[in-house]
Amino acid sequence: MEVRKICQWCGKPFIAQKTTPCYCSHQCSNLGYKERIRERKRQLKRSQELLQPRQAAEGQDFFSFAQAAKLMGVTRQYIYKLVKESKLRASRISGKKSLIRRADIELMMKTKPYERIMPKEDFGITEYYTAEEIAEKYNIPTTLLCDTNHILYSDYSEVIVVGAGADAVDYKLISICHKGDVVVSQDYGVAAMALGKGAYAIHQSGKWYTNENIDQMLMERHLNKKVRRSSHKNHIRGPRKRTEDDDVRFAQSFEKLILMAKSKEGAQSGTI
Repeated sequence: MEVRKICQWCGKPFIAQKTTPCYCSHQCSNLGYKERIRERKRQLKRSQELLQPRQAAEGQDFFSFAQAAKLMGVTRQYIYKLVKESKLRASRISGKKSLIRRADIELMMKTKPYERIMPKEDFGITEYYTAEEIAEKYNIPTTLLCDTNHILYSDYSEVIVVGAGADAVDYKLISICHKGDVVVSQDYGVAAMALGKGAYAIHQSGKWYTNENIDQMLMERHLNKKVRRSSHKNHIRGPRKRTEDDDVRFAQSFEKLILMAKSKEGAQSGTI
């Protein structure tokens, strides 16, 4: 049996005798393995850096702006922005010093101030399309990615199939992502890397990822994962069933992002 596949490391096509191989050569396999180890170490280091301020702040009820920024894993400027926009409450105790209560931070986290809520009156489109149809409408080249466990067909988009390894599709997406591209992903980590490469990113719910909200979203994901692991009794409800209204909301938000990206880049942007 011969299976045509794409190497997860170098991106070159190769012929495999089984469906399991993900690399075209032993050298690429070794390089891919070393990169996965390095990425795990980086993730562990980031997790430890996020946990250290929280462990040091156990039992502390009041924080300075700098301490609150470390606790939440964001910049001090972002804390100032939240306070200025009245999304986070701060109490002035002197002419030059203000403190933030732990209770106010927890209350703000529940309200999710980083989510961009689009009013219904902004949705003036009566028809809605899939992401691929919208890209075709504006004549934008589109790439769809999947692993060998899934099958995708398209008359318009380029379809790239990668091995079924852990996060293989995510690594491939980031490797071919360029400045000005538009990435559709529900993974916050992928969105953060795409933003780092100068691309635009959107969640399947229609929510835009931006440099202003990505840090907070990553922090929330980290805290939720920590809660899930802390006890088997803590169960966080999964996402509700997707409805037609969700499809409409995504299509309208995605089309607006396409138009915004085109106007900013001054040329057609690729869509992944």
